[in-house]
Amino acid sequence: MTMRILHLLHPPSAGDAAIRRLRLLIAEDSEAHQVLLIGGSSDERDVHALGIDTMDRLSPPFGRPELAILPLRRFLRTRPSFDLIHAWSPDALCLAAHARPHVPLLATLGLPPDTRHSRVRHRLLSAASRKATLCFSNSWTRAAWFDQYDLAPLDERVIHNAMRPSGDDVSREQLREEWNVDDESLVILTGGDPVRRQPSRLLMYVAALSVYSGQPAAVILQSGARDLERTRRFDVHYGGPWQVIIDDRPSEDLLVGADVALWHHHLTGAESLGPPVGIDLLEDAAARGIPFVAGEHPIVDELRAAAPKRPHAERPIIDLIEQMLRIRKDPDAIRRETAAIRADVRPRHEPDRWLSSYRDVYRSLA
Repeated sequence: MTMRILHLLHPPSAGDAAIRRLRLLIAEDSEAHQVLLIGGSSDERDVHALGIDTMDRLSPPFGRPELAILPLRRFLRTRPSFDLIHAWSPDALCLAAHARPHVPLLATLGLPPDTRHSRVRHRLLSAASRKATLCFSNSWTRAAWFDQYDLAPLDERVIHNAMRPSGDDVSREQLREEWNVDDESLVILTGGDPVRRQPSRLLMYVAALSVYSGQPAAVILQSGARDLERTRRFDVHYGGPWQVIIDDRPSEDLLVGADVALWHHHLTGAESLGPPVGIDLLEDAAARGIPFVAGEHPIVDELRAAAPKRPHAERPIIDLIEQMLRIRKDPDAIRRETAAIRADVRPRHEPDRWLSSYRDVYRSLA
């Protein structure tokens, strides 16, 4: 008999990447997987745009998902029973654990913890974890959650993120023609999940790269990127040998046309060992064989395990620029490194492996 699984989705705390990966599960058996959205009408539009059909939507009081316990209880009483609830964020986990405590509960915590949570939220999440099986996207994220919160789950797993499927009709040549970018320009993409956390001030580093090295460069941003208007003003005021590309397609599609994926804490505004905002873009790039340039972080070290070890960067921003220049100066060495990284990383991030891991978890909770 097929399990009936309710996916509880609060988009702001789940992140766009998790929502797109959820499509993989739904595509396997749309009858077994139903999605309940916790959020407003704009969240619903965004989720539908990412390819997810929802069975219904609950609007949380005051926009706070943890206050939607009673609406969720009423919803579940009027629907056929579900065998399992899969929460896709800490907020959805708190809601499910307190609204339906006797139903098996699984939570995916793919993003690192937000340290700005209140004490009440901290206690709600700690209590909810005791009723759930928790899945983390990597060992660093798992350790970060256990360091920040008093978690005591029924069980826990590390399931590496699946490569996000890109559109079959997207090609490098088509994208660069649309962007009006020639082969000499270095096209740079950075991450942000959700997209409003994408650091548009990346343009400043691209500008420095272009001005001081003579390397033509272009930066890809999405229209929801943080501080985008300020970045536009910088571009208009200083206008130099660089290009700003605004493209709202999913980052996994944009990677096809990019020369390098870039990530650093200085770009995201986080501390050196804080939440690595947008770093999952590097996982996609590594698995697809696209060069990436990154600052120092344990997740980056794990991705680069098959490549020569890099020395500690005394001047982080200068180091980033030098790494980007090396893509053009020493392409053969970059190709060898990228191929070695891809061979090491891709097996861990294959969609089939990710699906199989979640099927195993579902069966264990049946």
